[in-house]
Amino acid sequence: YEHNRDTIQRQRAGGSQRSGWSTGIPGRSCGPRPCSLLTEMMFQDFTSAVHSYWEKLEQNPLVMSVAGIILLLLVAYMVDWLVKRLLVSFIMPLIRHTKSKWDDALLEHNVLGKAARLAPAFVIYHGIALVSGLSDGITQVVQQIVGAAIIFLIANTLAALVNANGEIFSKLAQGRPFQAYFQVVNILIYLVALVLFVAELFNKSPVVLLSGLGATTAVLGFVFRDTLLSFVASLQITWYDMVRVGDWIEVPNMGADGDVLQVNLLTVMVQNWDKTITTVPTSQLTSGSFKNWRFMSNAGGRRIKRALYVDMGSITFLTDEQLKRFGKSDL
Repeated sequence: YEHNRDTIQRQRAGGSQRSGWSTGIPGRSCGPRPCSLLTEMMFQDFTSAVHSYWEKLEQNPLVMSVAGIILLLLVAYMVDWLVKRLLVSFIMPLIRHTKSKWDDALLEHNVLGKAARLAPAFVIYHGIALVSGLSDGITQVVQQIVGAAIIFLIANTLAALVNANGEIFSKLAQGRPFQAYFQVVNILIYLVALVLFVAELFNKSPVVLLSGLGATTAVLGFVFRDTLLSFVASLQITWYDMVRVGDWIEVPNMGADGDVLQVNLLTVMVQNWDKTITTVPTSQLTSGSFKNWRFMSNAGGRRIKRALYVDMGSITFLTDEQLKRFGKSDL
């Protein structure tokens, strides 16, 4: 290094004499060649300092590991910032200016925002193996934890996507209660994600975990008893078209008398005429009785039943005079 430094200085001195161009400062001249030599010398000084500093870091593995982890977190933060910046600056404005309603539902349920959280998680999952100084055990534990978090984020994104599609499909279904089916799909997504989450967290095969669920089937059936009953009731309500959103129904034993606002997997939300809300279990509509006024509303009229009391003593045979008088009436 000292030999290269002396060579550069001699070349600089010779170049300044040959250039014949002076900066006006005594003892300093800067022709094209000396400036490039000066830049090269400064670059070599910098690389030498970095190399010596790196050798000192290599002598301390703990410092190397901490520096690698900090650098990895900074890279993950930059990736998260870039992805969100791309969504906010380009993709979201583009979606808002389209005529399609499906992508608007994606924005409303923040599907893209939840999917963007996967980017820094993948960076940490794959980048932790590149950090020097970490043992294989620590690397594996971090990857298991981050992998389980990735499974949860994927399930959360898929659930938001299902909810967005359910909202659009419910608007196209003309009031039919299809929302319950999308809720069942969300339950299945989270059940599968739970199995994969536990399998990834404890580094076990999902098949091993599923094989142990046979003994807990009875417990799960007891826990999800109301959900299963409500799901069957939702199938019956949809198949037989018993209730739609906007119907006027009466459920006397539940105190409900008003318009149906929502038909979910577990409950039916009814807005009464005094603007109060009554929540009726879905299974109650199939196991009990209720009155639906939809067909009367669609008929455009209403039948009224009233009792007319007639005095039996006033019933007589009409006389000729009464026949002539009633005959003049235009009935």
